[in-house]
Amino acid sequence: MKNFENKRSCTRFKAPFCFDCRYPGSREILAGALGDISFKGACLLIDSQTDFSIEEALSLSLIFPEDTLDIKAKVVWQKKAGDKSKVGVSFLNLSDSFKDNIYDSVFKHHRSEITSKWWDF
Repeated sequence: MKNFENKRSCTRFKAPFCFDCRYPGSREILAGALGDISFKGACLLIDSQTDFSIEEALSLSLIFPEDTLDIKAKVVWQKKAGDKSKVGVSFLNLSDSFKDNIYDSVFKHHRSEITSKWWDF
């Protein structure tokens, strides 16, 4: 069995909010749901196969019930699962107010994710 090192420096919350994203050189808009999210990045679940380059920049819109956050992110990993994709992204220059919006949305709509991981902060 392989021993994997956890490189995540922030607590991740399972909060299946929607997103859409664009990447340079394409007019296509990809949509999907978040597998998880933290203050530094997210796992994007996409219903089609994608072929991003590692370090590729994306324009990402996180769609919360009360707000939409438009942010920049870079691809750090990707996995294909049949006709779907999982893509790990790292947020670029995320402001403190956007971090507050992420926390507030997770707390309001997926409160148990915050309370069950309180000591991980």
